[in-house]
Amino acid sequence: MAQTLASLQLGVEATFKRVSDTRKLLTEVVEFFSSIPDNKDWVHYIFRDLREIVHESLPDTGIFFMNGDYLKGIELPQEFYDYSLGVFSGTKNNFYDRLVYPVRDPNGLVMGLCGWDPTSSYKYLDSKTYGYRAKYNVMYGMENLYSYYTGIGNVFIVEGIACCNYLRSKGYNSLALMGSYLSFYVIEILKRFGTRCVCIVDNDEAGKKWGQRVKTLLPLARVYYSIAAKDVDDTRRVSEETLIRDLNSLNTLFTFTETLKQL
Repeated sequence: MAQTLASLQLGVEATFKRVSDTRKLLTEVVEFFSSIPDNKDWVHYIFRDLREIVHESLPDTGIFFMNGDYLKGIELPQEFYDYSLGVFSGTKNNFYDRLVYPVRDPNGLVMGLCGWDPTSSYKYLDSKTYGYRAKYNVMYGMENLYSYYTGIGNVFIVEGIACCNYLRSKGYNSLALMGSYLSFYVIEILKRFGTRCVCIVDNDEAGKKWGQRVKTLLPLARVYYSIAAKDVDDTRRVSEETLIRDLNSLNTLFTFTETLKQL
């Protein structure tokens, strides 16, 4: 029995080291691509043309554009092609011509990547790396968990990265599920926020379904959905001034909202 337990412990330690090493290397990958001289301009133009969010208003998250033409002219470190990173499959670039969002752990290390392309049938493409399962046990923005735990403001939980980054650009605390699945692991994280946890679900069947799950498993949390558009990002296009006023009113004793409705 002792030998079996020792073997299990060695296996756990080996897995932990592999995950840790992968995250450190993936963090180096993000630092490399996000520091390319023209990257800031590429990201700025994409946000301006497609999202209408000023890139400079976003926190420094390491967002980068995987520019296929530029990559043809540079030699990448061989370790970047490691299959476990999820960036390449052999020599194929998995995020070719996509805007790439790094998904970080609470220590700021990159767990995985989420590539966005609104013209593709697969709008969001998640990497598959050690210790990273985007739809189940991860939230976008987890590098801010420690400061959110010790803060006093609401923490807005949304489904998509675009909604999350919009809220963060306006100074709000926000995390994104990157989907509509709410795992028990994520539930345990959100419990710590108590009444500060404000979920804004998408105004569709899937969104309201996870909103009901939140109400069941997180009785202290508040759940809203937009009545002006599908989600937060679309709502700010319709009436940003009203949306901001509604978000701020959630801290008042008598809450009245025009764009948000409580589930």
